[in-house]
Amino acid sequence: MGGPMISILLLFVLILGIGSLILGLWLLLRWRRGRRSGTHPTCRACGFDLRGLTPTNSDSTPSAPCPECGTALTPDNIAKGDPRRSPFTLVVALLCILLALGIFGLALRRIWPTLTSRLPTPILVVQSALDRTDSLGTVTELASRVGTTRMSADHAATLIDRALDQQKNALVWIPAWGLIVETAYGANLTTHEQWQQYLHVAATPMVEVSSKVAAGDPLSIDLGVKNSRVSQRSQSLPMISMQPTIDVDGVRITDSRLRGGTFGLAPGGATWSTYSCDTSALQPGQRTLTLRIQTPIRQRTGDGSYDDSKPPTITLDYTITRPLTVETKGTATHAMKTDAALAEAVRKAIDVRDFTLEDGYPEGTIRASHFVYFEALPHGVAMQMILQVRNPDGTFIERIVGKVAREAQPKTGSHGVGGGMDIKDPAPFVEALRIAGEGTLVLRPDLDVAKTRPNLYEIWGEEIVVPSVKVKLKLKALRSEQEHPKERTPAK
Repeated sequence: MGGPMISILLLFVLILGIGSLILGLWLLLRWRRGRRSGTHPTCRACGFDLRGLTPTNSDSTPSAPCPECGTALTPDNIAKGDPRRSPFTLVVALLCILLALGIFGLALRRIWPTLTSRLPTPILVVQSALDRTDSLGTVTELASRVGTTRMSADHAATLIDRALDQQKNALVWIPAWGLIVETAYGANLTTHEQWQQYLHVAATPMVEVSSKVAAGDPLSIDLGVKNSRVSQRSQSLPMISMQPTIDVDGVRITDSRLRGGTFGLAPGGATWSTYSCDTSALQPGQRTLTLRIQTPIRQRTGDGSYDDSKPPTITLDYTITRPLTVETKGTATHAMKTDAALAEAVRKAIDVRDFTLEDGYPEGTIRASHFVYFEALPHGVAMQMILQVRNPDGTFIERIVGKVAREAQPKTGSHGVGGGMDIKDPAPFVEALRIAGEGTLVLRPDLDVAKTRPNLYEIWGEEIVVPSVKVKLKLKALRSEQEHPKERTPAK
């Protein structure tokens, strides 16, 4: 029943649009003519004032033409009074026309997929050059025709070249273009070079690495594939196995045990692998880090798996260089980043939810459980979460209750951290919380993380303080004591 109802509603909307268009055009014509005011004669063609002239003879035959435009001054060509145009009429006319155009646009978008599926392939091929965003579904429809009798080999070749050009040059990638290439590959319509070019762009690696390291310290390198330019049907594509060779000015620093990472190709995802390289053989100075990456592509078997015993059909090669400053061990400096205004903005934007102390595992341990949302947490921050509680005597006791980090080039959009961690020596801390009921949350820079992963985290110089954080106590030991309080011996 949904289909007929939608058709009836669409017909009603179209009638409304046609009526609105007719009304708007009629009002626009009325506004153009205007309402006559006065009785003196004017030329209907040009509006010239004919006062002082004898427009016609007694027998209604023309005596002289209009001095301005030369129109014969017959009674039909003479108007009485000056036209006055109302701006209100013009506004209403334009609103009616705009309403009609909006209705026609919505109706066209609703029925266009049906029209697209019925249009001839040559028309769709021409239209795809204009509809680069596939807003009308043109490219998707063409992808469904690749390899069928509805599309010739010449049209398929044109679309493959256009899709490869889009993949390489377009600012915004439309997965439907990738579907054209992948469908054509499955139908044996692509050449070996075209398929290799498609995979080479799709598997272009991303590298994140620090620009500075002390000789002998581990150098962390993140290698991955981000936002691959492929179709949404990425499960039909091969897995990408990257085998990097990393050297600095010819000195190889890749751990011999590293065999590379395996990555999937997806239009909106990102997969990464981290390498920790030995830099003890490097000499201090300005160097160039070079990553040479080989990516073998193997052919799928009939069941969709890959036969590793057969040689790869395609091998993709990439070379990526980055500047690297090698410093003498013990002299490496890490800039302390300070931004008091940003720290204050982060403090105001922090939302601490459901902060609880509860029984941990194994029995006898106590765990801090919480969820903290950071609406304005800056990139490149690694911090320890510390809860400070005031003792009855005015002193403070604190414990580490969690850690939070947001990478300099985040791989996810999450600004929140949940979970928690076990509390060391919890007894005095729990007793202070039982009395105070709340504490102060302090975000303190985590120097260890920032120094070992400088490519992802910076060292921040401020502590971010969030006062009056309510803490719930869900502890078995505390409940038992409340249910069976110890008897107090009265003082003598």
